[in-house]
Amino acid sequence: MNSKLQQQFTLLEQTRAEIVSLVLPLEESSFSRSYGDKWSIAQILIHVITSERLAVLYMRKKFQGVDNLKDSGSIESLKRLLLRVSQRLPFKFKAPATIQDKTPEPPTKDALLNLWEAERTKLNAFLCSIEEKNVNKMIFKHPIAGMLNAAQGVAFLREHLLHHKPQIVKLTKQS
Repeated sequence: MNSKLQQQFTLLEQTRAEIVSLVLPLEESSFSRSYGDKWSIAQILIHVITSERLAVLYMRKKFQGVDNLKDSGSIESLKRLLLRVSQRLPFKFKAPATIQDKTPEPPTKDALLNLWEAERTKLNAFLCSIEEKNVNKMIFKHPIAGMLNAAQGVAFLREHLLHHKPQIVKLTKQS
């Protein structure tokens, strides 16, 4: 795998491992408990997993025409920085309709964690398939920022997870 992709994937996996270590000790009832109109940990994680799954599906589809795609440049680097800042702010963002419509009800904790592992395996396999000459091709689509390259896309997936981590931490303490 390209070193930029490997670096971003490693950071994404480290963040997933941190979250898994937070939720693994939870009883099923705590994992799936909602507090009023707030999402449960299970709902947050199925949202994250769905976002990642759809991102990988889109990147695979775009990659079929990789020779016709443009390379990312300084504009996309700026977009990535702005996305990073936006995800670190304590504001709520409404999930895009495509994510909302395709997000299933969360399964049990074990099934959800296994699903997350399977989706990450698919992401890793896809990233490993990207040849060096195609690393900067814009194949990741963010609903607001537009097209980014795969490394920038994986970096966003991590920022998205980090954005939801405080919610998860708070909910684990309420259990």
